[in-house]
Amino acid sequence: MSFLTKKLHFIIIILCISNQIMAQGGSSWNEHNRGGFTFQLPLEPLIIDTLETVLFGCEVDTLLSLQVHLFKDARFNPDEPVFLEALNKEENDTLRAIASIFLLATNSELTELVQITTNEVKGISLGIKYLTLASNEPYFTFVRYYLYEGRFMSFTVTSAESDLERGVEFKNVFFNSINIIQ
Repeated sequence: MSFLTKKLHFIIIILCISNQIMAQGGSSWNEHNRGGFTFQLPLEPLIIDTLETVLFGCEVDTLLSLQVHLFKDARFNPDEPVFLEALNKEENDTLRAIASIFLLATNSELTELVQITTNEVKGISLGIKYLTLASNEPYFTFVRYYLYEGRFMSFTVTSAESDLERGVEFKNVFFNSINIIQ
């Protein structure tokens, strides 16, 4: 075997190992601590902190992204007609009402909806499927919502349907890293 062939095999092996690490959610997730909760992201995020809202944006590549939104002083107006209707429909469950409005606003198909608890704080986990406006390609978004001590927290993983297996792997690592500090 020539030196060039050996070198090419070595490069292919390294690329395969790198892809396997990324498929397993990466090996070096970084922990972030903000506003009474911690979570991990696979890359350093873009952080935008403005007024009472903080956004952590992490685009892994063109097929996969993760986001965290923290609304420090979340107030929901029960007199607003759309919110009131959603609250009534969801038997006064604020998180389910928010999820219901989210589904309505995105014209999405619900793929999962589960009540969750993290460190004794109730939350909701949902999955949706939708078509992008730009390309009409199917995408999945997985969301965890928490409303705790006046803060609304949203954790999101979005993946192209063509990369859904990796998206679910990232979702599992990301969502399992969430820790609410009481």
